[in-house]
Amino acid sequence: MGERAVLRRLCLSILKGEKAVLSGESGSGKSTLLRVLIGCQRLDTGEVLIDGAPLTPPNLAAIRSRMFYLPQDIRPIGEETVLEYLTAPFQYAVNRRRRFERDRALAAFDRLHLRPALLDSRFHELSGGERKRVGIVQYLCLARPIVLLDEPTAGVDEANRRIVLDALLGLSEVTMLAVTHDEELRQRASRRFALRDGAAVEEGI
Repeated sequence: MGERAVLRRLCLSILKGEKAVLSGESGSGKSTLLRVLIGCQRLDTGEVLIDGAPLTPPNLAAIRSRMFYLPQDIRPIGEETVLEYLTAPFQYAVNRRRRFERDRALAAFDRLHLRPALLDSRFHELSGGERKRVGIVQYLCLARPIVLLDEPTAGVDEANRRIVLDALLGLSEVTMLAVTHDEELRQRASRRFALRDGAAVEEGI
């Protein structure tokens, strides 16, 4: 079978500090676009600019150091504890000038209604919704200026969904692009896009 181009004629511009959401039918290319933006999948044609710099191999490490990607399904690596999951990115060379701040993590736990005792739990023992919230804690600890989210409220129970939305949308200086079917997130976003036939169509706010 021949390969099918998922993204065609795609032109999408998001300004600093905007909270943009992307919707579309299954298979329309939403998750593919996020993988392109973090440099895990290359375009056959065209280019991606992040803060004016082209997303090319020489610039990839520097650009990734400014971005955080939260996948829809956060999978544990092994028997790591929640604390080990949170501190793992701080061991990478790109974060060598940053240090993990436990107090900051605990403040984020409180903000997202997570029990501090979870720090010593095995990450794989958490529910899907707890993993998603811990993933957001990891982002809040890293405090990067660009965040890409794939269905950030999927698996989060209704009691905590609004808490997650408030935490993400309350980051005024952060530029956000979220793939979502969450209608409240779509309504609260500053920009809304839909992928149709490989192109991004902006919807009215």
